[in-house]
Amino acid sequence: MKNLTLEDGQAPFGGAIFADGTDLEIDDCLFLNNYAQDITTFHGGKGGAIYINSAGTVDIINSTFTGNTAVTGLYAPTGSVGGAIADMNNSATLKITNCTIADNAAGAGGGYAAMVMPAVKGTIFDANTPQNCATVGINDKGYNIDSGNSCLVNTGVGSLKNTDALLEPLANNGGPTDTFALETSPMMSPAINLIPVASCTDQQMTPQPLGTDQRLFGRPDPANLSTCDAGAYELDAVGPYTLNSERVQIARGSAMNTDQVNIGATFTSNGDPACDMDEDALNSGFSLALIEGTCAMLPDSGLDLMLSRFVVHTVNHQSYGTLFQSSPPNMLQQSTETVSARLVALPTPAGACGEWTLNLEVAGLNTKYLGLGGTNPFALILTDSLGDGAGCFDINNAVVGNQLPAPTRAVRRGVRR
Repeated sequence: MKNLTLEDGQAPFGGAIFADGTDLEIDDCLFLNNYAQDITTFHGGKGGAIYINSAGTVDIINSTFTGNTAVTGLYAPTGSVGGAIADMNNSATLKITNCTIADNAAGAGGGYAAMVMPAVKGTIFDANTPQNCATVGINDKGYNIDSGNSCLVNTGVGSLKNTDALLEPLANNGGPTDTFALETSPMMSPAINLIPVASCTDQQMTPQPLGTDQRLFGRPDPANLSTCDAGAYELDAVGPYTLNSERVQIARGSAMNTDQVNIGATFTSNGDPACDMDEDALNSGFSLALIEGTCAMLPDSGLDLMLSRFVVHTVNHQSYGTLFQSSPPNMLQQSTETVSARLVALPTPAGACGEWTLNLEVAGLNTKYLGLGGTNPFALILTDSLGDGAGCFDINNAVVGNQLPAPTRAVRRGVRR
């Protein structure tokens, strides 16, 4: 599961997820206001967001849990545990890496409750009620922050207990899901630069660098490549893309399925320090979406394109690619849709993974049925080929109107004298 917000779920066990004996990986997600309540038995609710019921591996990375609750039921005045997560199987494996678990609640273990210690690394437990962790605490793999002293039973290297993480309110700080930013004034969050970059990794058998935070912004930040931050948010991180210039035009036709969307844009891939192949827009392709609305309030509709693969040419040491799609054979949103694109590689800026100029024409559309029937503002979203990095940009100057009628050619007939 990647880049999702799971909100307002309800169940007796695991308001958002009931993990029952299968392997599950959760990356870059937000669990918000889910709750577990059992009103039919003598058991309290368990696992406001996630309940782990039986053996399996659950691996959670770069994710935020907040506002989740495990509450008592009609016949269970006590016994609710694990406001965010409850792991009640002693043969399950749970790994939590660089997550932020804050402001969750339960009868016990507002953040976490378990029968066995989960392996936890680089994670913030902050202001969960009545305590951050219940029962056995955590297997501290280092660089965790506990605002109390219930999680860090055996304190690992770099971990801090009885320490306020100094989180900003949950907000849209960029990326596909909301996050808790780290305070810098009047006091500096202790999560900032807490983890040496060599330890800024996941918990695989062969640890891999995290590369990004929950927002898909590069981790570590460019200003300090020697450390990264605890929790799901990386301060001063750079977004996956920079939009250097753009021009968006929506031209509506007078007949059905004759609307056009034209986009010209120059953009830079900031990527992560490795500059992986999926960040090479020309050779690996990328996704583009145009949505009516803003990045802060994205609806579910819009124009979605997977621009891959370009036919690449090199002329006088300059590379460019061309692409044409139609439905069929391509899987496009509308049967009359055609996509024409040209992507030119520009010199790569220092510290970036690449820069390109795109000229795009999408014809044969019914923009109304795509949710593009109105006018400014629009949101333009760029995503790398593996979905590991995405940038959203507000567009307020799109040119929206009707296509001009084709000119008629007048024929002048003279009189021969």
